[in-house]
Amino acid sequence: MMQFEDKRFCQIRTLADRWDVSTDRIYELLTKGVLRPWHPQAKVGAKGLLICVKSVLVVEESGYVELYTVV
Repeated sequence: MMQFEDKRFCQIRTLADRWDVSTDRIYELLTKGVLRPWHPQAKVGAKGLLICVKSVLVVEESGYVELYTVV
């Protein structure tokens, strides 16, 4: 089985499961330009929309926030 990082594209549901968020949250990030969408026929809003895995990895690398507690 191919590792997630080795794929070019992933389904919205796959990413929602990976991040444990709703598909609505993924669509929100797509709309804001945080994630890069891809469609085999270049149709916006059409069924079959995929997400560029490279954009997912960039978000995962740069999107983490460390929280520190004040003692």
